Amino acid sequence: MEYPDCHVDDEMECGNFDVGFHVEGTDLEGFQSIPMFSSSISLLVYEGHPLTEKDIRPNIIFNTSGFSLCHKLCRQKKALSIVVDRISQDMESMHLKKNTF
Repeated sequence: MEYPDCHVDDEMECGNFDVGFHVEGTDLEGFQSIPMFSSSISLLVYEGHPLTEKDIRPNIIFNTSGFSLCHKLCRQKKALSIVVDRISQDMESMHLKKNTF
């Protein structure tokens, strides 16, 4: 099953999960965190947005594990998104641009 990191922590603390996968690991006492891989992140913008060619530092105001939601909102020109390149490769679109940090 897929859950946000905070839900995985709760389930592990309750003993419902033996193993959990996090984007950044866990701070839970009594649990060990082992890095499995790393991936760069990029700013995902819709084609024609002024930030398409600029270097920026993001101000993140919404956090989701829904990668397809990020791509959908960006395609609809309703949001920009910070995405993990490894996952975004599966959702390539000719109308979206990625700027790697």
